Order: sequence, then C-alpha cells, then structure tokens
Amino acid sequence: MRPALLSSVIVALSGLACDPASAIFVDSFDTEHGGTGKLNYSGFANWTVSTGTVDLLGPGYFDLLPGHGLYVDLDGTAGGAGRLTSRAIDLQPGLYELSFDLAGSQRGDTNTVTVALLGTAWTTSITLVSSAALTTYSSGVIAIASPTTVQIQFQNSGNDNKGALLDNVQLVPAPGALALVALAGFCARRRR
Repeated sequence: MRPALLSSVIVALSGLACDPASAIFVDSFDTEHGGTGKLNYSGFANWTVSTGTVDLLGPGYFDLLPGHGLYVDLDGTAGGAGRLTSRAIDLQPGLYELSFDLAGSQRGDTNTVTVALLGTAWTTSITLVSSAALTTYSSGVIAIASPTTVQIQFQNSGNDNKGALLDNVQLVPAPGALALVALAGFCARRRR
C-alpha cells in the first residue's frame, strides 16, 4: 500500500473511535436524581459511593459551574470525601482511553484527586487549585491484553466538604484503535 494512501486510511478511520456510539462507558450525571442536585447523594445509576460522601451539584442547586448540567462534588457535606467507583465494565483486548472533566472546588481550597482504572495498573493524581476551570483530562492509551473487568474510581484527598468537581466520564476505544484494526484487516485481505 502506498504511504499516502495508508495515511489517508488511518486518518479517515481514526475518527470512528470518537463517535459517542463507540463508547464503552459514558456518564455526564445529568439524569441523576431526576435532573436535580442533592447533598450526600448515593443513588447513582452507574456508581457507588464508599468511605465518605459526595454531592450532586448543578442548575438551581449550588451551581458552581453554570452551564454544565449536573456534576459531582467529590467531598460531600457529611464530612469525609467519598470514593466514587463505577459499575463493572467488561473490556475485550484492545486499546482504550479514559477521559473526564475536573474543576477545582471554586470555594477557596486545593484538592488532589486520585483516579484509577481498577483491574489495570493505570492510576494518576491531579492537584487542582480552587479556581481551576473545568478541564478535560485523558489517560492516553491503555492497552488491555486479555478480557478484563475494570472499574473507574475517583478519590478526593480532602475532608473539608469542598471537593474537586467531576463531570463527563468516558471510557472509549482509543482514537485510532479502530483504524488500526481496520487497516490490519485490509492489509491481510490485500496479501491474499
């Protein structure tokens, strides 16, 4: 295959992984609790809360990030930051990317959030000053070598009822992963 054609195929197919329909797990929290916020919320559809509490914030209810729908304060009002852990997610071998939006508490403190993809070795810590704007963070490419069950976990370090703010969590095939699979199939057919 000519290099120019190969590049065109990869570029054209890499956009497929960015389609929301290809997502393995997506949660914006906007449908939680009937679309309204709640202090010390634990009734999440896709998450469990342990070792503390989290708050569901948003329009008309302690909306610290206007225009972003509902989102989670990772250090709830009952004292003790909650550990937010997703439902189990089954992954097949392949390349994946975890992304999420985090902001500072917007209330005068600094928070460190530890994020982990349980079932893999991937983990990171992000420190946010209070005024930090809502920013998208990405894991980069995470390789899964065999069928694996994972969970996404967020843990705020504070215990002052003012946690980092979390929104828009996604686990998707890594951009370009579908392109590589399609390209491998194309090349295999071409060799025959």
